[in-house]
Amino acid sequence: MRDSHTATASNHERIDVHALALTKLGRVLGPIRARTLLDAFLARQGSERLASADDLEAFGRDLATYGGSEETLGAVLCREAALHGETRGGE
Repeated sequence: MRDSHTATASNHERIDVHALALTKLGRVLGPIRARTLLDAFLARQGSERLASADDLEAFGRDLATYGGSEETLGAVLCREAALHGETRGGE
């Protein structure tokens, strides 16, 4: 995971991908479920927060393994990652 807490969007704005993920998930799944999923992912990664578009994409791909609403939200996060920065998947 990268050290920066934000990803750079194409228009040079910096976004907090960690907050973005919590917000998107929280709107659909509720804040407790959102935090639980994110915390579990971060624990598996050995990290404290999402810090880059690559991190956001990895979290989105992880969510896809759950199926259902989590899978759909994972696809949304992968799309957000692509919009807000270069990701390994785009190489």
